[in-house]
Amino acid sequence: MKSGIKKEVYDSYHIPGQPNFMRRPKNAVHISPGNGLKHEVLKTWVCYALRKEGVNYITECVRNKKVDGADRRVDIVNLHTGEEIEIEMTERRARRFQDHSNVTVIKGWLSETWDRFEHDFGRALPAPISETEEEEPDEA
Repeated sequence: MKSGIKKEVYDSYHIPGQPNFMRRPKNAVHISPGNGLKHEVLKTWVCYALRKEGVNYITECVRNKKVDGADRRVDIVNLHTGEEIEIEMTERRARRFQDHSNVTVIKGWLSETWDRFEHDFGRALPAPISETEEEEPDEA
């Protein structure tokens, strides 16, 4: 493994629906059709920023061990620190992570998040995307 990557972090996640030994490729953005377009744009932006800083990551992966009795697909895992990054488009859905110290929530419902996106890329999202009000599907 490259320096900076914690092998124990990388080895503790797997591809959804696959055995625990099946790993996601590092530094590849995987798209989940269950997420909205704005969610996926933010995920790609975060992954771009991580790589720009020399940080390795995996996306759309599941922990090998259940937490609180449930499997949960994680949007992004920082392989250097073990931090989990979740993209949420509503405040209600983000509340799920308020007691998780190792989870950073990207708040897609806030205009400040999109202002930062504009700042980083020098332009806003194209009109068909920015004018669409997307809601994340409810998870059971």
